[in-house]
Amino acid sequence: MTNPHFEVFGTPAEAASVLEFTPVIPRWTDGCELVAVSVFVMDHTMRVLEPAERTLELHYGDFVVSQQATENGRRLAHETPYGRQRRTGTARGLEISIHDLGPPVEEQDPDGREPAVVTWEENGVFCLVASSTWPADELLRVIESMR
Repeated sequence: MTNPHFEVFGTPAEAASVLEFTPVIPRWTDGCELVAVSVFVMDHTMRVLEPAERTLELHYGDFVVSQQATENGRRLAHETPYGRQRRTGTARGLEISIHDLGPPVEEQDPDGREPAVVTWEENGVFCLVASSTWPADELLRVIESMR
C-alpha cells in the first residue's frame, strides 16, 4: 500500500526535480545505505502541495534527513523543541540546535526511545537529521559531510 502523501524517487537528484531547492546530501553515513527518497507532496487534507511547500526525506536506515524550503526555517530550527533539552553548537559554520538521544526505554514502551535530533537553517531551507539509535555526536558527523 502506498502513501498518497509522498512521492517516491530513486535518488535525491530525481527528487530535486519536484522541489524548489537543491538538496544537501550526506557524504558520510557510517556505511548506512540510502533506503528511501521521498517528497511530501500532499498535506493531511489531501491538498497537493506547491513545489515551494514540499519536504524532502532521505532515509538511511539508522537515521533520516529532512529538508524543507520555508520562511520559518530559523524558528523551526532554533525555537521549536524536538526533545527534552536543547543545546546549541556549530557545524559547517552554521548555528545548529542539538537534542540528545533519550534514555533507553522498556522494549514494550509504545513511544520508544526519544530520538537525537539536530536542526539548522541553511539558505532558506530548514534541515533536520534524526536517529532513535545514534547519539547526537554521530549525527554531527553526518552534518559535517553534507554538501
